[in-house]
Amino acid sequence: MLAADTNRDLIAWVKALPAPQFGTLAPFFNTVSDKLNAFNSDTSLSFKLNLVGSWSGGSAQRSMQLDFIGTNGNRLVASRDVQVTDDTVTLATFFSIDAGGNIVTNGTKPVIRSNNGSFTATSILLIAEQDTRQTLISAV
Repeated sequence: MLAADTNRDLIAWVKALPAPQFGTLAPFFNTVSDKLNAFNSDTSLSFKLNLVGSWSGGSAQRSMQLDFIGTNGNRLVASRDVQVTDDTVTLATFFSIDAGGNIVTNGTKPVIRSNNGSFTATSILLIAEQDTRQTLISAV
């Protein structure tokens, strides 16, 4: 559960859940530093997070916020209007990766926040992909 109005480390939260039915967090999600990493290549990195679940407390207006710490203002927000009864959230973006740049050398910590209500997830899909000829990611 994501407690209302509380920042939570996304990777640490996902790691604490039961083992995934398929897939792995590696290589893009470092489970030691809890950061998103990228290949050292001048190519875009795509990111997508789908959360299916429910917000507590009925049908008030809510939002899910995802910040990527150490980047320049990369904040994603998905709002749920009071008229929407389906509590499915999609947060997707891409990062323009520079070889030797900040995300390559330092990684970025994704921090999630459920605004105006606690959110209980029943299903999570987390995807990161990058088209590159590189074969190793620096674990930062």
